[in-house]
Amino acid sequence: MGALVGACSLAGCGSSGRASPSATTTRPALGVAAPVPPVYTDPSKPIRVPIGRSFAIALAADPRSGLSWQPVAPPNPAVLLSIGSSFRNAPKGHGVDQILLYAGRGYGTTQVRLRYASPRRGAATLRAATFTVTVFDPNAPTTTTTSTTSTTVLGSSATYGTTTTVFTTTTATIATTTTTIATTTTVARTTTTTAKTTTTP
Repeated sequence: MGALVGACSLAGCGSSGRASPSATTTRPALGVAAPVPPVYTDPSKPIRVPIGRSFAIALAADPRSGLSWQPVAPPNPAVLLSIGSSFRNAPKGHGVDQILLYAGRGYGTTQVRLRYASPRRGAATLRAATFTVTVFDPNAPTTTTTSTTSTTVLGSSATYGTTTTVFTTTTATIATTTTTIATTTTVARTTTTTAKTTTTP
């Protein structure tokens, strides 16, 4: 995993994308080990990374055959910074993995589209993988809104309690609504009195 550890100043890297707050990874102090970035291997699972943090994508490869994972198109440079690629022995000694290292540069969502092929021009694509990456602000606020309404229908009193929770980030707003209904029904009771008449001859 030593190939994964590296420091890059993200603020100094150029970008033609939209503006976003600059983020910088710093060099660790002498004698302090840099944190190992998380490793992702499943393209079907979205990747979420805080701005300024690095992560790695690991995919099985065979560098001896001249094949490698290559970008089909670079991810949005305003969102992700590509740091580099290297090879390592796969866990438990099962083959070799290619490690592609990235870092979150700006808020947003982009895709890392890769193909497994020879680097020769026009070489056929043997495998493909697409990872969806969202860079977010870990300090984004969370807002909770609660509202209650009451209505009456045909003599029955129904109270609808609605709680809406809104999670606000720079890139997305997720709203979750829970509705609770409590109904009270009033039943009218009717008493009937029968008069008894007696006739005396």
